[in-house]
Amino acid sequence: MHIIYSMQQSYTLDTLFSDLDVTINQKGHRRTFEELFSINFVKYDASRIASLQLAIHQLSEKDISSIIDNNPTVKKISWPAFENFLLNYLICVRDLDPWSVIRSIDLMITVFECQSILFNPKTAFHDQISKQAIPYFEESMALMIPLSKFIDIESMHLHNRNYDYPRLTHISTILLKALNNIRSTPDLNDRMNVGKINLLFHISTSLCNVYYKIGSPILCSNVFSNVNILNLNRRYVSLSSLVTFRFIMGKYYAHQSNFMVSFHHLRACFESITVDNCPMTNILIILKYIVPVGLIVGKVADINRIRARLLKNGAQNDETRKLDALLNIYQPLVSNYKVGNCYGVYKTIFDNEAYWKHIGLWIPMLQRLRIPIFRNLAHQLWKMNGGNLTFGMLKTGLRVSMQGMETLGTAYQVKEDNYLEVDDLFVDNVLASIVFNGFLKMKMNADRTLYFSKNDIFPDMHTVLSGRFSLNPREAWLDN
Repeated sequence: MHIIYSMQQSYTLDTLFSDLDVTINQKGHRRTFEELFSINFVKYDASRIASLQLAIHQLSEKDISSIIDNNPTVKKISWPAFENFLLNYLICVRDLDPWSVIRSIDLMITVFECQSILFNPKTAFHDQISKQAIPYFEESMALMIPLSKFIDIESMHLHNRNYDYPRLTHISTILLKALNNIRSTPDLNDRMNVGKINLLFHISTSLCNVYYKIGSPILCSNVFSNVNILNLNRRYVSLSSLVTFRFIMGKYYAHQSNFMVSFHHLRACFESITVDNCPMTNILIILKYIVPVGLIVGKVADINRIRARLLKNGAQNDETRKLDALLNIYQPLVSNYKVGNCYGVYKTIFDNEAYWKHIGLWIPMLQRLRIPIFRNLAHQLWKMNGGNLTFGMLKTGLRVSMQGMETLGTAYQVKEDNYLEVDDLFVDNVLASIVFNGFLKMKMNADRTLYFSKNDIFPDMHTVLSGRFSLNPREAWLDN
């Protein structure tokens, strides 16, 4: 079925090639690459596409290829990759079924793949065309990723399958090809290539999101390596692209249990944004990760300060209500963490278990907070007792801190037996763990008398961990 309307056959191959000549030679008023070759066929001028389809619907692939080969503009360009792109675009227009996405999407994917090869130019003239194609590829990427995901999901429903994303997986290979082609640009790290650099970052973050969707997040590591090795000047990267890229890195490292590096990137994101330069939706996404990851590495967020900063104008809309709901989850989590209330922390996690599983942090929140919580409890008791702490005080404090833990699920338990009976061995283990991690400077003799260091008894946890876990030196360009 073809796009045929009651109209004159006004847009032909000759017209298309004439427009192409004007566009690539940048003569006067001209169409953009998106207007000429968009695969979002209804965005610009659907009647033009309908007319072109009518003009070529009887031509064979060989006929179209011959017309392309003999066109003076195409000969002047002299670039096989561009000729292949033109051929597949025209085949897509010829065979497009406007009433069926499923019948047309593979044609569109083929065109999208041909676009990716345009970022491997052979001459300066080709490079000029390549730069003109940047917004065109951006537009196609914004269309093809969600469209491919939609088709795959519908196919899964139809065939009763799960986690099967053949088209989205193919899209990931196209994005990787485009990324590698841009990476190979000579003198990429130059102000003249700012457009390509920002496209590189958009492709990188989109590719990582696709990897997450198809269940292969570990492949994000290859993307980061491919970008980091370029050692780019980050001042050539737009703030939004930089923040998005570093957020993806922060999320990935959190899911790989590399929490210090994760927090470093997430903090850089959060410190770069304001309600004036970043949509509230994106702020919410960053907050979802930076607060819990911060607790794991000993950095406690000031929820009241965040609330005041982000809700300063008092306006209420859907996004601010979502922010308020998120902070209402994190407020008791942070408050109980600071005072060493083990039950309070784990009850908050238990009450929002589905949320923690959704963001992929449920297991780390169960496993990584115990020692920091007990350290904070010891510190709180030490301050309450005028700068002193006894074994018996900590034993009593642990019993109070864990009171109620038995009401939570098995996964939340931090000891095997009765919480009302905290024995000396458990306290020994808690103290040993806190000291071993460097969060407390003390010694204990045989009768369980505690002897504290003369200074810096409770070192800052984040400082301790920073000295123990180094950042990736290949990512230093992001901070320079």
